[in-house]
Amino acid sequence: MSDTLDLATLLSERGYRKHYQDNGTCLWQSRRDFLPLCKCDDKTWINVIVYPEYSQCEVEITAEAVDGTWFKLRAYSLSISDLPSKIADIETRLIAAWKAVAGPTP
Repeated sequence: MSDTLDLATLLSERGYRKHYQDNGTCLWQSRRDFLPLCKCDDKTWINVIVYPEYSQCEVEITAEAVDGTWFKLRAYSLSISDLPSKIADIETRLIAAWKAVAGPTP
């Protein structure tokens, strides 16, 4: 099985849903209802963007903080084949970073 198919299975099992962006890039999203939520839409998503042509991917949180400042927190230039062993740790670290910059929760 290819690395991309293995990654798809892993992300599905972790609650991610597959979408395609207008440019054809594969985007996986997992909604996380932990506080603090994005100010603009009361949701926070973890995104995995897969670039199979480069065998790379990114994991990111993009959201608006309490004070109206937008943040894009990203782990990038990740090998598709390495992501299965790293995804849990990357999610944990991105979530901690988001909590640190988002501001106080209501």
